Parts: sequence; structure tokens; C-alpha cells
Amino acid sequence: MESFTLYPDNTFKWTSEFDLSWDEYGLYKIKNIKLTLDYYTLFDYSSTMNFKDSISTFREAEKSIILEMEEDKLYYVGENGKRLPIKLKAPCKRKWGWLIGNKYEYIIYRED
Repeated sequence: MESFTLYPDNTFKWTSEFDLSWDEYGLYKIKNIKLTLDYYTLFDYSSTMNFKDSISTFREAEKSIILEMEEDKLYYVGENGKRLPIKLKAPCKRKWGWLIGNKYEYIIYRED
């Protein structure tokens, strides 16, 4: 499970609940019902700067994700502007998952 936090200064933090050492940061913008998340790599993050100032030193985003908001749900949107199929996580873990911490899971795509 993953979660993200939106901050008032238009920065966000995306966290994996399975691997708490993993975080991604970036800038977000909301326009109509679309939420755009622009990710930046912060390997050289300066502890003396806040996130927004540190991100402003990068030229362009590493990747961008667009989510469509509808009531209390979020949907991924592809490059063509249409919603992507909903991802469902399989209830089973891999046989040797305990060895690498079950970092990866099977994902089943549902076609509508």
C-alpha cells in the first residue's frame, strides 16, 4: 500500500507502507479534477533547504503522474487522457518473498 501527503506549499511526499525507507518527493498541481504529480530525485537533498527550495534547483521532473479525482476515489490517467485499468493486488504472496521482504507483489489488471 502506498500513500501520499500534499503540503500547502505544493510539494508532496509519496511513501510505501511496505518499505518505510522509501519516499519520493515532488511538486503537485490541481486543475479541475486532475491532480498532476511531478517527481524529482532528491539524492543530493540539502538538509539546510526545505523541499520546495531543493526541488527548484532541478531543471525538470524525473517523471509525472496524472490522477483523476472523482468523489473519494483516484484514477490513473494515461497519456491519451483516458483512465487506465484499475489495478487489483493479488491476495497471495510469492513463495520466496520473505527472503527479499515481499517488496514486490503480483498485480492483476482489470479490463473494463
